[in-house]
Amino acid sequence: MDNPLLLVVGKNIALLKDALSIAFKQHDCVTVSGWKEVPNVGLVIYWGNPESSQSFGPSGVNPDILSQQISPWLEYLNYEYYIGCPNDIDGDTERGWMVYHPDSIDTPLDIPDKFNVVCVIKPHYIYYGK
Repeated sequence: MDNPLLLVVGKNIALLKDALSIAFKQHDCVTVSGWKEVPNVGLVIYWGNPESSQSFGPSGVNPDILSQQISPWLEYLNYEYYIGCPNDIDGDTERGWMVYHPDSIDTPLDIPDKFNVVCVIKPHYIYYGK
């Protein structure tokens, strides 16, 4: 698919697995070839044979295994360092994540081998109003 759109926000591993499953299905892939943490972008998940990604992590993993491997990264990540403090809102915030395809957002991102990206996972604050 040349124009995949995906943007899912959540906080639990079951929804993360579901979001990754959708991303995989958009690219007709069963497993990924690796991933790479890109500053100011997130954890970029690749399929196929990315040329310059220099990805790390095991290749050949499916959404279930990938969600289990990424969950500790999100749990122990310093959110304030990575994405800043939550906005001043009249409500509560909770640590969560966002799964998106780079074509789904308006901000252009500097991502190596963008054509081979399945999705990006990044920390994200979940907002709850009063």
